[in-house]
Amino acid sequence: MSESTKSKAAKILEAEEKVQEVLAHISQQQLLPIRSKSERNRYETW
Repeated sequence: MSESTKSKAAKILEAEEKVQEVLAHISQQQLLPIRSKSERNRYETW
């Protein structure tokens, strides 16, 4: 493998790890309705 291919693979792996972290975080937060969160933020900005 060339260096550029290695670095691309490393970046993809890092991105996949971040996605997994985000998905795990979201699944933990699913007890709270996401829509009400965004609506609350909208009211606070007004």
